Amino acid sequence: MIYHLNKYKDVEEVQLDLPGSKSLSNRFLILKALYPELSIEGLSEAEDTRILENIILQKDQEIQNVGAAGTAFRFALGYFAMTPGRRMVTGTDRLQKRPIAPLVDALRKLGARIDYAEREGYAPLWVEGVDLEGGEVEVDPSISSQFLTSLMLIAVQMKNGLTIRFNDPLVSRSYIEMTAWCLREIGAKVEIDTRWVRVHSLSSLKKKKVWIERDWTSASYWYSMVSLGAGPRVHLPGLWQNSPQGDSRQAIWFEELGVVTRFHDSGITLMPTRSRLGSMRMDLDLHPDLGQTFAVLLAAKGVEFFLTGLKTLKFKESDRLRALQLELGKFGIETQIDDHSISSKGQIIQTSNLEVQTYDDHRMAMAFSVLSLLFPIRIKDPGVVVKSYPNFWEELEKFGIEILLIDPRS
Repeated sequence: MIYHLNKYKDVEEVQLDLPGSKSLSNRFLILKALYPELSIEGLSEAEDTRILENIILQKDQEIQNVGAAGTAFRFALGYFAMTPGRRMVTGTDRLQKRPIAPLVDALRKLGARIDYAEREGYAPLWVEGVDLEGGEVEVDPSISSQFLTSLMLIAVQMKNGLTIRFNDPLVSRSYIEMTAWCLREIGAKVEIDTRWVRVHSLSSLKKKKVWIERDWTSASYWYSMVSLGAGPRVHLPGLWQNSPQGDSRQAIWFEELGVVTRFHDSGITLMPTRSRLGSMRMDLDLHPDLGQTFAVLLAAKGVEFFLTGLKTLKFKESDRLRALQLELGKFGIETQIDDHSISSKGQIIQTSNLEVQTYDDHRMAMAFSVLSLLFPIRIKDPGVVVKSYPNFWEELEKFGIEILLIDPRS
């Protein structure tokens, strides 16, 4: 399936419906599975969240297929490691190429019974749930912060709690802080240092109802629309000024890119303002999911950029740095990439007959869709947005963007 995107009218003001935070939702789903009395309001409708919820509800099934949902895979693995029953956890071909060994090794050291069904270090794998008493374990956090989060979430049900040590610096530390926030919301004691995280056992909940904030990462695409089009005003309900989501920091960065954020009780309003930025250097180590947003936006604005702190992107739904290089190249943008960065001095020079490949990656589709404000583009496999933002295309139409379904055979 291919969508043809084309701007056909100007609008002055829109209100958009952001999804609930997928990151917060998935964390609280595991905690609800451990503490059934926990109530969650505003759960995300993202595919990743629905997959994780279904897995938890159908935990007695022998085969658990998470599809392409890497978060569900890592979180479910920790949960199943201490839940009675024996089951296989598997997923798509891409997911089976994403490394899982650091989490498996840590769980095994804690007493978990996990075996690789095929290739060492990768899904599919067999998990037999046993009581995990906790204590202390070391984990390599360099590939994904979700390895630590998976352990932190189940640590509250370990008799001795859990101290997680690591030699390498944390990647995406903001997501570890988010996990700690979720645990503290239900009453758990969590301590974080530069080389260790400690989660104490929690016998009973201190808070039995939690609310899910809307998703700040999804808001980045609308920030980009305002930045590119010098309007309209955009209202985004459900975002908090004191957010546990690290990507809320974009409100500060986008001031340099022509967008002012106004906070109010119900959410935020984005207001266009003047921007004369000629170059931008950003360390996105704490915010890797914003990498595609900023790379596409800065190229479209003709801003020289250097984005670093992106070493986890090659392990995501696609090899995101390589995918960015290939797709920006179609627009005449020459980029340089390495294991942790992408940079460019160019600006878009090719604007016709362009079809963007999404590589089965929701963030590729959404990041590039904002270019439709400037010229018509085509997005291949637009349905990938269901992973995090199911109603994204309906919301995009509110900006005066016409979306046409193109028959790929034509």
